[in-house]
Amino acid sequence: EFRRVLCRSALRITALTENLLTFTSEEGRSYVVEQRSDLSAGQWQPLTNVICAGAGETTVTTSSNLYYRVRLRQ
Repeated sequence: EFRRVLCRSALRITALTENLLTFTSEEGRSYVVEQRSDLSAGQWQPLTNVICAGAGETTVTTSSNLYYRVRLRQ
């Protein structure tokens, strides 16, 4: 049996430039931005932890030639 579940995920990377990564964020939520040099191998390393004071978008400084992901901290 299948049930429809409505999910409202607000976490999205909205911009990535050579030195900045911007993602949507929610008030009071904690996020971790992680990086690694090879998309298919290796461990993700934390770049920074972010605790959002307000809703909207959050921007962090990055380095070029790396891959990034943003996770919601539990």
